Amino acid sequence: MHHGLLPTDLILDTRNMNTIKNLITVSNDGKQIRSTNYWATQMALEGFFYLTWNAGEARLLVPDSMTNGLDEMRSASHVIISQGPVKYSGYKARTGDGLELLFEDHSDEPFSLLIDETRQCDRRLPASDQGGGFHLSVWTPSGMAMRLPGFFRKVRSVPCLQPWAAR
Repeated sequence: MHHGLLPTDLILDTRNMNTIKNLITVSNDGKQIRSTNYWATQMALEGFFYLTWNAGEARLLVPDSMTNGLDEMRSASHVIISQGPVKYSGYKARTGDGLELLFEDHSDEPFSLLIDETRQCDRRLPASDQGGGFHLSVWTPSGMAMRLPGFFRKVRSVPCLQPWAAR
């Protein structure tokens, strides 16, 4: 059984996402988030995660309705971000690639998320950024909930669901 979210669990309706009221703003203090309007946006209210980067840190913004996954995320030793075309039965990517965030806990069923790189991330990572050396912090309206070492790779398709050593 798969834990986490797949593209068919939540279909992001982007028809009205380009309006000013849905523009996500993040005020940074280095790797920390000083403030953001994310939790008041339609994206968050509909249960969609958002990945933002600053100062070499990936920051996953978790909507209120999805905080029940925090315990599974906390069991991970690290996070693997895999970038590639979405290949999932019944799902057609709107644009660009998908990003799989695999919270590696060395179990047969680690918690994972699949997000739309174009709509749910503020930066496209170049192939030259493959490897480790960064952290992913997880944020809720209450602040930073956890911080884990991160690894990034380009893959043939997502979901990939493979451990880092299987490269």
